[in-house]
Amino acid sequence: MTESLSPTEFWAAYPALYEKAARIQQECFPYSSRDKGALFYALEVCGEIGELLNVCKKIIRTKDRGKAETLRKSVFPEEAADCAIALTMLAQSREIRPKTTGCSLPFQGGDIHPLLIDLANRAAGLYAAAFNDSLAAEDISSALSPLLALSQEMRCDLPGAVNDKLDKIAVRALEKHYD
Repeated sequence: MTESLSPTEFWAAYPALYEKAARIQQECFPYSSRDKGALFYALEVCGEIGELLNVCKKIIRTKDRGKAETLRKSVFPEEAADCAIALTMLAQSREIRPKTTGCSLPFQGGDIHPLLIDLANRAAGLYAAAFNDSLAAEDISSALSPLLALSQEMRCDLPGAVNDKLDKIAVRALEKHYD
């Protein structure tokens, strides 16, 4: 997964991924996303974004460019996919659909810190919105946007990574690896 898609291509692919996630949830799990609830999935978003930030920290910190490239190519896509799936499940828990949006950050190519800060802030905001029962489609979109921008910076095909991860989740769910 070395070729990232434009935001337009991502948002064109997203509805099919949203539906695939819903189908997997319905066919492979004994509960619906509504059963788990928005607060559960908002907490999951926080955890997954934390894991993604940790991978980015390792990419930034290492002086070994080969190790950084391995993390970027093999670990980052899976963690980014986990974040996108958690955001999708959060949306599904409230039966809302994220809307197309672009990254409005004053992003300077190469410095990913503004994107990481935005992701962390948005995760906390989603958790608060779920707790306050005020979650809206725009909230999910506004978290997907910096995730997409970060994925582009890392040259990650986010829809491809999400599709691959959903396939893995379906297999693991059918094997009863999730409770």
